[in-house]
Amino acid sequence: MKWHLQPPSEAGAPSRTILFFTGWGMDPAATRHLDTGTCQVWTAWDYSSLAPLPTPPGTGECFLVAWSLGVWAATQMEWSAWPLKAALALNGTPHPRHQEWGIPPAIFDGTAQHWGEPRARQRFLARMTGSQDAAAAFPWGTATPEEQRRELLSIARQCQEAPTPSSLPFTRALVGSQDRIFPPQAQRNAWEWAGVPMAEVPLPHDCLRRFHSWEEVLRLA
Repeated sequence: MKWHLQPPSEAGAPSRTILFFTGWGMDPAATRHLDTGTCQVWTAWDYSSLAPLPTPPGTGECFLVAWSLGVWAATQMEWSAWPLKAALALNGTPHPRHQEWGIPPAIFDGTAQHWGEPRARQRFLARMTGSQDAAAAFPWGTATPEEQRRELLSIARQCQEAPTPSSLPFTRALVGSQDRIFPPQAQRNAWEWAGVPMAEVPLPHDCLRRFHSWEEVLRLA
């Protein structure tokens, strides 16, 4: 797992710190369009193996935002040192490879199996973003298809080996009713079982492209 720090866009010391767990196969480019304002944003990416959280800041409010398979990665962290004001899960669950609470295993494994095929990747991006035009504009990042495939296989293995913690950090979940990657009903099932409050919005899996700033995202937390 890698970390990238994006500083505030406004002058002065940051008033808030966001820990953002991005999706599988992504890097910080996926949210570079979001203005940071007075926030500093730590982005976690590449879940081939997991790593500890950064050192908490001495001042300011702290938030967790996790998207897609990053929701699972965030559940594997030790949060006791971080005084989180709120924690938001976006279009994901703590059970990414699961028949009832995540992506059905046959689909999850089939994605990894066929990821080397350009057409398979194009279909995935179109489902993720909601259209072919949006897929063409998506900032996928620098990882090669083979690196992305290895990461997905590693996530599948880690999900089987690491049990879900009894205590989850999330205080709210956002479910995209147009999500064609993480089935919306599976998200509802998982968060209802976990007792985490939900809100539903008419957005595709790639919901973050619909926002312009981290301030907008935090209003949902």
